[in-house]
Amino acid sequence: WITCRPFPAGSEGLGEWFLILDVILYVAICMNCLLLITVLRTDLDLLTAREKAIVIVVISLSLIVIKVILRVSMHEKPQILVEAIDHNRDFVESLRLLRSKDQAVRRRELHDHVQIGIHEE
Repeated sequence: WITCRPFPAGSEGLGEWFLILDVILYVAICMNCLLLITVLRTDLDLLTAREKAIVIVVISLSLIVIKVILRVSMHEKPQILVEAIDHNRDFVESLRLLRSKDQAVRRRELHDHVQIGIHEE
């Protein structure tokens, strides 16, 4: 099976998971900046707590701005993703057509077996 599901259902994408992953990414950026300032032994150890907080905020916001710029500039989907979406759409369409043909054959078989009371002599 291509989709490993007996009856594949289409999806618009990551949906709600995209928002969750986005939030995790922003939290990770802030946490990594916090770890950079507090755990690593660098020249930033000489700064006061307030100065460290300012550095954390500046670095975090800079990384978030870079992330937003990259997202805006990379709005095109990769070619392999476009091909996969097209292939899945074609597969689902062929399944739908196959089901409709099966239903038409079943209707014809049922119709052939039904006696409606009119006899030709």
